Amino acid sequence: MPLKEGSSDKTREGNIEKEIDAGKDPKQAAAIAYDVQREAKKHRAPRLPWGGK
Repeated sequence: MPLKEGSSDKTREGNIEKEIDAGKDPKQAAAIAYDVQREAKKHRAPRLPWGGK
C-alpha cells in the first residue's frame, strides 16, 4: 500500500498508522514515515520572497 507523499505532520501520522496496520514495528513505521516526509520537503518548490512564480 503506497504512502502519501507530503510534508505535513498530519500526513506523517497517517503514514505511521498505515505502516503499523501493515504489521511493522512502531519504531520502524515512524522511521519510514519521517523519511517520506523528509524526501517530500526536499522536492518542494522554494518559496519566493516576493510571492512571484
